[in-house]
Amino acid sequence: GQSLVTDGPGSVSLKGSGDNAEGSADGAVITAVGSTVAAAPVSVECWVQTGKYGTNTSFICGQTHVTSGVFLTDFGLWMDNSTGFPRFLAMVGGNNITVTGTTVLRDTGIHHLAGTIDGSRVCRLYVDGVLQSSGTPGGSGTTLDASGSFRIGKPPVGPESGTNAAFKAWDGDICEVAVYSRALSAGEVL
Repeated sequence: GQSLVTDGPGSVSLKGSGDNAEGSADGAVITAVGSTVAAAPVSVECWVQTGKYGTNTSFICGQTHVTSGVFLTDFGLWMDNSTGFPRFLAMVGGNNITVTGTTVLRDTGIHHLAGTIDGSRVCRLYVDGVLQSSGTPGGSGTTLDASGSFRIGKPPVGPESGTNAAFKAWDGDICEVAVYSRALSAGEVL
């Protein structure tokens, strides 16, 4: 589709439903060697547009893996469907953290999201160039599980099964997804 930014390539428009089996058209699953990150610092960013309302949480993009049939986010961007607020989730050194923004994404506007984890494990969520939330998980490690894949638009494993599904595929446009093996500074995000 048309780019969400003036100088970028086209965006992908996802419907947020259908078969989430590997290789389906609901999003991208990158499993190539070297496509995952094993330790912080790391950053992920993208441009999004959506009008979706509903329940639970929509997966935008990030690194994930599955352990004993349970889907886990190593680091990634999400949207709370009930509030429309963005979230940056991470599991750093085996400890979970969620930081939540205050901008409603489901207003059909175009928004830039960036989540960063620095070498001190501080996680930050920027929306439209502004720091909206930060926090540090417990523990002391900076490792990330790199056994899974990087995904755009859909959570792993199983079908999109309606209101009872805890995680939803993204319904909207995504553009300019990027991952960095360093924590972007506030100036770079802006």
